[in-house]
Amino acid sequence: LDDVSKSKLLDLLADYRDEGHAVVVSTHHLGAFEDVIDHLTVLHDGGVLLDEARGAIDLGDHDSLQDLYVAKSLAAERDETGTT
Repeated sequence: LDDVSKSKLLDLLADYRDEGHAVVVSTHHLGAFEDVIDHLTVLHDGGVLLDEARGAIDLGDHDSLQDLYVAKSLAAERDETGTT
């Protein structure tokens, strides 16, 4: 999405959420939605790597949810292949 469309979409989703509706977004680009996420589920190869309310997520050494998502996904891939 371009910046203008992204802003409009985020406003629309926030309004819909504020009306009491659930909004489910499937994306690999969490940075675009980080400010409006209130619950995050990270899936990898059919398994759940993370499923928590946004306020309960500890970013640890990561700067953003995007960084945390990438780190968890890469760690899961290393665990699957036995590589370091």
